[in-house]
Parts: sequence; structure tokens; C-alpha cells
Amino acid sequence: MKKAGKRFLVLLLAALLLCGSVKVARAQEPAGYVVMSVEKLTLGQGFIMEPQRVPYFEGENMAQVLERALTGIGRSFHYTGTLTDGFYLAEIEDPNRSGITNTVPSYIYEMWSALKAGNPSIKSISDTDTLEPDYLGELDYFGQSGWMYSINDAFPPVGAANSYPADGLVVRWQFTLVGLGGDLGGTGTTAAGSKKFMNRTELYTVMASVRENEVLMADSEIRAAYDRVLMQCADITLEKTAIESDLDLMKKALGGNQITKLSLPTRESGVRTCGYGTDMETAMRDFPTYLMAQVDGESKIITGVTWTLDSQFGAPGDYMFRPVLPDKYGRYTLLAEPPVMQVTVLPPSGDVTGDALLNIRDISRMAASAGREDRLLCDLDGSGTVTWNDFRLLTALLGSSALDASGAPDTVPLSVTFDKETYAAGEQAVAYVEAPDAGFDTFVVAMSFDTDKLAFQSLQLTEPLLETAVLDTEEGLRFSGASLEGAVQGGTVAAVTFTVQADGAPEVTVLPDGTALLYNGDYLAVTANEMKTRSLSLRQGNFLWGDVDGNGEIDVVDAGLLIQFYGGLCELTNQQLTAADVNGDGEADTRDAALLIRYCNGLIDSFPVEIGS
Repeated sequence: MKKAGKRFLVLLLAALLLCGSVKVARAQEPAGYVVMSVEKLTLGQGFIMEPQRVPYFEGENMAQVLERALTGIGRSFHYTGTLTDGFYLAEIEDPNRSGITNTVPSYIYEMWSALKAGNPSIKSISDTDTLEPDYLGELDYFGQSGWMYSINDAFPPVGAANSYPADGLVVRWQFTLVGLGGDLGGTGTTAAGSKKFMNRTELYTVMASVRENEVLMADSEIRAAYDRVLMQCADITLEKTAIESDLDLMKKALGGNQITKLSLPTRESGVRTCGYGTDMETAMRDFPTYLMAQVDGESKIITGVTWTLDSQFGAPGDYMFRPVLPDKYGRYTLLAEPPVMQVTVLPPSGDVTGDALLNIRDISRMAASAGREDRLLCDLDGSGTVTWNDFRLLTALLGSSALDASGAPDTVPLSVTFDKETYAAGEQAVAYVEAPDAGFDTFVVAMSFDTDKLAFQSLQLTEPLLETAVLDTEEGLRFSGASLEGAVQGGTVAAVTFTVQADGAPEVTVLPDGTALLYNGDYLAVTANEMKTRSLSLRQGNFLWGDVDGNGEIDVVDAGLLIQFYGGLCELTNQQLTAADVNGDGEADTRDAALLIRYCNGLIDSFPVEIGS
């Protein structure tokens, strides 16, 4: 009964969301048309704008085409940046949405369960939009949600302001709920994984062509086929076999001058890889000049093919080049799914996120890949597996930039609560740092406390957060964390343990300059020379080689301290430097850190300095 009701609701919503065509408000002729849709299939609620042809004019980018499309159907929207620089679609007007608990596809909840397994404190998917109900946008329902776009079933590595329309492209604006695009078939890399779905390029091209043909839409048989397909399209898991007969009927109704098949030459993989800094001309040097085709039912070879890219080339990522047919084929309707030549631009070493920057987001992405053998960009040491060694190599590359970023967003208050109201001298006190109920990627916290009453002992960040630094400043303790699995859903982010020095109720203040939840993965501007490392005591006389933090164990924390010292992020005492000199050459440096990492990974069981002694 529930399944039947769910299917009925999906079909009903799809039918109710049929929208008017986008109007052209300019006097000049369009340079061409793209097929565009705006979808909320991950909510099980069909389309805001069904697939339809949208005009574009000379010099426009995809953000400007989207503006025309949404304005044409009477939908307002909000964005950051500008239409020509740094455009990010934040939210689209979409009032009167019903609850989503009974409409969200089941695989979405499976992806959420995978996230929950790695982070038990993660929030559930909300049934209602509590942020701004009249608009659908980022952070609605779940902390990883937002708008993404694809072109011919590929997600461009650049924003819409740097992506450009071309005649016949299929542009889908889609709402992602879980997995940072993984639920759309994108390349989200969280524990939720990534799903694969039917390529809808051909389907949407046919639908848009039929939709704007008044004669065909007046034909009861063709209109019924169109309506059936539109309703079925509300299911993101749709298989082509379910709509094949209706699709064929619509294709035949469109008449002659059709290219119904277009493919790469035999033995052409369609995939290229080039290093960071390669120019586009070099990357395209050996692209094929002909394609296999079926034109009006006959097999043909189309020669004189060139290739074009609809976005700026250069940043690390996957670029999809599309074929441009000779002018004589301009009168033909391309109903086939066109092939692409994919060029992957590799990032510079350590740039795991592929944004041409080395920052804390690379550590976060690498952490999500720990133990995997299929993430070559994360495997910096070439061992075949992403291990702690790769983390430390990346930390060395980052240097002080891990805690340095200008232009951070406004701070958001954090709160601190203790596990008890009062303590006796000698007891342990635990202070819990809590975040508001909102998703975030990274944070910095500065805490002030009376050292006569409290002595800092240890810090534990809530999983799955990666600790990046624990530092003492003149104001008190400062620490930071980065999410390993996308946005964290608020609640406790850290537990700080103190030793109580005097009876009473302890006080800890979170300083205004450190109360930040940073949504873009950038830290507050805090440089190394503004901080001094918390003094760590080593055992006098009989210390343990490699035990830099003096806790009686040799682990990756010791290697991390040494790398931070070498990168200028912290200071070490003379006793610490002595313990860190595991190769016995009189200096504590990255060679010693490498030995510590090998020791922690079980590759060696002793240090050269021990053998020498």
C-alpha cells in the first residue's frame, strides 16, 4: 500500500509540475539552443522545469542562460558571486513543497546509512525544509545538499560562469541531497559512495523537440507517450527499457533528417590524461577526425569532425570535449547521444581535491580515502595504498598554509559545557565544545582558561574530524578540525580534558575570533608566528627514541609534530628534538619523520640511533 501510494504521489507531482516554455525577450536571433532542465529527483518530486529548449546569445555563459530559463518560467533564485564571475546557485524559488520522507528514493537512505556508520552522531534527513521553505537550496533537508549541474551527463570541473553553451547541449540542474553529488551519479567521494544512472542526453533532446512542436503535442498518441515518459522521468533510477517504446514513437514522429547514432571510431578509447599545466591544443593533438554515424537509417562515416570544449581548460579535473560536425549536417536533428573525448588534467602533487590549491580540504579528502587502493592522487608515496605516510607528506607540503586563509566568512558562535558543575582539585574536567545545528566542513576554536585553575591535558575531536593542530596562544588553547566526510551536522565537535588545579567551578571562554564554522574549507587567518607550541614534557634521562610528545608511545602524532616543526608550524623543546633525532645525525628533520612513519607503518622495528648505541 505504501509503495503504491508513493508511486502515485511521484506521478502526480510530475504531472502537476509541467511548466510553460522559456520566452525569448530579445530582438536579435539566438546563437543557438540548449536543452535545459531543473530537477529535484532526489526528493522524489519531479521537475521545477521539465526538459525544454532554452535560447542563448553570442557571448553568454551557462549562468546567464540559467537566469533566462528561470526568469522565463517565473522562478526567482539566489546566488553568490556574479553571473560572470564565481557564480554559485544557492537556491531556487520552490514554494509549497510537501514532506519528503515518503518520496525520497530508497537508495538515498542507503547512502545516508553508509555515512551514519562512519559517524554515529550524524543527523537524519529532515522531512521538511526548516531554513527557507519557499526556496530549495543548499543545506536543505541535509547538510550535504545543494545544486549541481551537468552537461551531456558529465559534471564540469568549473562553475557555470566559466562554462559556455553550444547548440544541442543537454544541461541538467539537479538537487543533490546526500553524497555531495554522489546521489546524482557525480564524483562525490564521501563514505556514501556514488551511484550510476541512465544517461538522459538523448531522451531529453527528444522530449524537448517534441514539447515545442505544437502539431505533435496536439496528436493524442504522441502527447500520451510524452506524458508517460515525463512522469517516469521523475524516478531518478529510471532504466531506458521502461521508456524505449515511447521514445522510439516520439523519434519517428519527429520525421527525417535525423542523426540517430554517433560514435567514436573503433578502438578509440575516448580517454586522455595529461599533466597539470598542459595547454588545450596539446591535449587535443591526436583526437579523431571522423565518427561512425547513422543518418536517416543509413550507416555513414562523418569526416571533417572537430572538437570543442564548453568551459575554460586548465584546472585539474575531467574535461568533456564534444564533436562539431561539418556545416552540411546543420539541417539534421541530432537525436543520438553524442560521444565525448574525456581529458583528465592531473592535479599538482598533493592536490587531492583538484582545485589547484594545497589546503586543508586536501587533507579532508585524503582522509576519506584512507586504506583505499584506487585513489592514485591520494597515494603520494606510491605505496599502492593511502596510509598515514601520505597524510604526513601532504602536511609537509601544506606547511603553515593549513592554518592560514584570508577572507574567511563571518564567525558563528560555539558553546562550551562541562561534564560537571564543580570539581575538587586533582580531578579531571571535560569541556565539550558544541556547534550550532548547521553543517560545516572545517572549524577553528580559540579557548581562554585560567591556568591557575585548569591545566590542559588532552583533546579529542568528534569523529570523523581530523585534528590539524593543538596550539597555545597568549589567549589560551587553539585547535582546528576538518571533516572527513563532507559537512558535519553540528553538536559536539571536541572534548577538551583539563586537570583541575583548585576547587570550584571552572570557566572556559570561546574567544570571538575563534568561534568559526567555515563552510568553504578555509581557515581563519592565523599565522605560525602568532602562536607558540604547547610545551610538552619528556621524561628526564630515560626517554624513548621517537616519542616526541612524551606519552610513552611512538605513533603518527610524533611524526606529525616533527613535520609541523620542520614546516615552521610549531616549536619543540631540546628534549623533544633529542627524542626526534632517530637517525642519530644530530638534527631533527624530515629524514627522521620518514623513519618515524616507516616505524608506525610496520616497515621497520627499530631506529638507526638505537642500533648505533
